[in-house]
This record gives sequence, C-alpha cells and structure tokens, in this order.
Amino acid sequence: MSSDKLSVASISRTWWAETHADKVARKRILYTGGVRISDVMMLPEVMTLTKRLNDNGHPPTPKQVAAVAYALMLVDAHAPQSAFTGVLGKAKNRFGKPLITKEAFYHALSNVMDRESFFRTMRSSIDRIDMMYCNVEDLANDIWYWNNDTKIRWAMSYALTTSEIS
Repeated sequence: MSSDKLSVASISRTWWAETHADKVARKRILYTGGVRISDVMMLPEVMTLTKRLNDNGHPPTPKQVAAVAYALMLVDAHAPQSAFTGVLGKAKNRFGKPLITKEAFYHALSNVMDRESFFRTMRSSIDRIDMMYCNVEDLANDIWYWNNDTKIRWAMSYALTTSEIS
C-alpha cells in the first residue's frame, strides 16, 4: 500500500463527520437497525464509504462496512481521549445506576460471534445514553479488525471504567 493511501480510521472519521452532519442520512442508516446488511449497503452514504475504503486499498466485505457505518452513526460526538467501552461503562440511568450492567455487557460481548450482532444487541442501551461520544477512529478500527483480541480489550476497558461494584 503506498503512503498516499488513507487508513480505515481516517476514512471512517471523515465519512462519519460528513454523514453525521446530514441528519436525514444519519436517520436513514439508524433506521435500518443494522439488522439486514443489504438494507444498510443499499444506502448511498454507505456506498460512498465502501468506495472510499476500496479506493484506498481496504476492500471491505459487506459485513465490515455495514457494521462500521451503523456503529458510527450511533456516536454523537468525536472525543479523541474516550474509548467507546469507557463511555458505556460510565453511563448511568436516571436513578444513578449503571445503564448497562457488567453482566449484560459481557453477555453481549461473549455470546456474539460477529461485530454486527454485538451492535444490534447493545443498540437499545446505547440509544439511552444522552450523548454518546468516543474516539470515532478507534471505534472504526476495532470494528473493521474485529477479533477475539478486540473483544478481550473491550471487556477489560469496560471493567476498568464501570463504577458498578461486583
């Protein structure tokens, strides 16, 4: 790959900023619920992301690009110092209790085989967070290169940031 090619993280962040600013596009992607990959992939905004990734030497599978597109639309603001799992671990409900219990988070993380299932499982909890902020580039990379190491790192990050007492 030549040095003039952009990284998955950089492409994803630029795409997120453009698409997030377009409220109709964002709603259209979120409306799919990330359930049927074909529904996500048929959207013009997602086709744009697919083309940019492919043009920069990152030929995506439909599952990869659909998962990145859907998950990034759940994010309200880019915060370079904030890990996605850290924000989930700190989120509280209206009673001051953890929004997502450790058990629910670990169950979702350990029982899903792929990135798409994880975000579908966690969507209702993420939707209840008033302001979902995280490092968009790190989230895109984690989803793009999803594997067991990612799941372990997320589990450790969540455990270190949650205030829930075991």
